[in-house]
Amino acid sequence: MERISPEPASVTSKRSRTRPPAAPGGRPLALAAQGQIDEAQTDGTQTDEAQPTPAARMTPTGRLAVLALVLAVVVVALALPVRGFLAQRAEIAELTARKAAAEAAIEELQGTKRLWGDDAYVRTQARSRLHYVMPGESGYVVVTPEQEPTESRPVAPVGAVTAPVTPWFTTVWDSARAVDAAQ
Repeated sequence: MERISPEPASVTSKRSRTRPPAAPGGRPLALAAQGQIDEAQTDGTQTDEAQPTPAARMTPTGRLAVLALVLAVVVVALALPVRGFLAQRAEIAELTARKAAAEAAIEELQGTKRLWGDDAYVRTQARSRLHYVMPGESGYVVVTPEQEPTESRPVAPVGAVTAPVTPWFTTVWDSARAVDAAQ
């Protein structure tokens, strides 16, 4: 009876084997050093054992998936800096517009200041706005029927008795007391 011995543990299946690094002449380094490869296999042709398995080869679909994954990572990595850049550009544009508006306002105010530095302009403004008159002149204000008098408060006749005016806080305090008394 012959006994069949199991394969040694060092032998592995063809599918799980990886291709060892090759020496010049196509021989795998580890096998060439140990002398376990015969000279017939070193002529440049590869044996069936050295062929990559179909599972190890990358298919075009797999390459596209890897490319899509890399592109997605690049897009995600660049999205935040680009968004920050665009926000900064918008802020710069807004600040530039505000600066231009402020400079225009400064120019306008400097022009007004130059006008008020002129004595003739001050005199005309005092006459038109404040109804000032020069010494020796008589000032008149003509009120047309379409205009109302500038004085909005009625003037009490001389000698008339007027009611004393109470301060506002007294009125508020009295109304608060009235509400408390009603409850």
